[in-house]
Amino acid sequence: EQVLATTHAWVKAVIVDMKVCPFSHSVDKAGLPQGGVTYPITRASSVEQLYQAFWEQVGELDRVDEREVATVLLLAPEFTSGSAEGFDAFADSLNEALTSLKLEEKLQLVF
Repeated sequence: EQVLATTHAWVKAVIVDMKVCPFSHSVDKAGLPQGGVTYPITRASSVEQLYQAFWEQVGELDRVDEREVATVLLLAPEFTSGSAEGFDAFADSLNEALTSLKLEEKLQLVF
């Protein structure tokens, strides 16, 4: 799929090659300890659908060993928040939920 190919190219060029994240070794390996990177694609177009996709990935990360999957880049090509402020509010709500559930030390959101 084009979304995945474009994302892989961007991760390699920006995150890996420019060393934006020192823990990213390739498009497929990152984290401490080093583990796999997954790129699930959701067709979510609403906030509610994207919340559901996000929490499904949180659950999946909780179920697997971090050496198997250390990083998830959830791709939502059909989602738009309508504004930078809307996106910030959405991101803040995810971070606040992780904090209230005491998951912020295990899971870190990067936008």
